[in-house]
Amino acid sequence: MSPASWVPPVVLEHVPDRLRRCLAGLQREDVEEIRLSAGRPLIVVGRGGDIFVTAEGELTCRQDGALAVTWELVQDTLQLMTRSSAYALEEEFRRGYLSLPGGHRVGMVGRAVLEGGRVRTLRDVAGLNIRLAREVRGAADALVAVVLGDGAPRSLLLLSPPRGGKTTVLRDLVRQVSDRGYRVGRVDEVSELAGSVNGRP
Repeated sequence: MSPASWVPPVVLEHVPDRLRRCLAGLQREDVEEIRLSAGRPLIVVGRGGDIFVTAEGELTCRQDGALAVTWELVQDTLQLMTRSSAYALEEEFRRGYLSLPGGHRVGMVGRAVLEGGRVRTLRDVAGLNIRLAREVRGAADALVAVVLGDGAPRSLLLLSPPRGGKTTVLRDLVRQVSDRGYRVGRVDEVSELAGSVNGRP
């Protein structure tokens, strides 16, 4: 991607015009997350930590110069991401996240509605955390030999802190093992590996 278009087009399609104009002009390729929280400044998270974003799409260390995220902006973004059909995404709201095409995930912050001691749904969503999926070919190079070993596939437990690259490595591992002719099955409850939504890539 060119520096002027680091946010994937599919993500830009799911945000309101005001936010789209702001994000489309950013020139930072290491961004992993976009954080929208009502009453707070717009933040992007990269390898170097959090940084604020102005309404013009410029990066700043000053909170007072950042775009102020409003309740309406969060709700408008949520409407676009759910295609105005939040009721049809009951399971996603129960889990607290949505999946966008391409494997991008959107965590939601709101009020949990409990039923029988379990979360039934999420209401009054006031924050969205957009995690950008990135393909990193070769991320699993060191693990392929471990998993395939002497030709018989082995089990692997992959652990890391949040944002440590587990999904990136696992996605590349699945690709590399499959490319070597092995039949690969995956259980992808959150649609991150295949980058699909409702079973469609």
